Amino acid sequence: MRKQQKEIPVNLVGKILRCQWGYGMILNTYVRVIKQTAKRIVAEELKNEYVSADGFLTGLEQPTDKAIVPQAHEPKNANHYNLIYIGEESNGDHTFKSKKGGFNQYFRVWDGQPNRYDHCD
Repeated sequence: MRKQQKEIPVNLVGKILRCQWGYGMILNTYVRVIKQTAKRIVAEELKNEYVSADGFLTGLEQPTDKAIVPQAHEPKNANHYNLIYIGEESNGDHTFKSKKGGFNQYFRVWDGQPNRYDHCD
C-alpha cells in the first residue's frame, strides 16, 4: 500500500529553498519555487554568489536572483527540480525531497542568511 502524501500547508511560490549536501565537502543548492500543487512543487535552480571567503575554497555564499540556464544540448527544463512535500519539522520548517541526479536531496525554506560552503574535499 502506498503511503499517503501530505499536502503543503502554505503557498511557497516565489520562495527560495536550500539543500546543503556533500560528502567531505559542504555544497549548497538553492531553488526558487515556480509552481505549486497540493503535494508537489516545481522549482528552478539559482546561481550562487560568494559573500565572503575565509580560506582556501571556504566561506559564505547565498543565491542570486538569476536562474541557471541549461546548456544548448540539455532540455530547457534541465534546471528544474520536482519536489515532494515530506512534512513539517518540530521547528516549523517545511521539508521537501528530490531525487534529481539519482540521490535524495532534502530542501527547506531558506532563512535569508548566507550559508557556509567548503569546496575542499
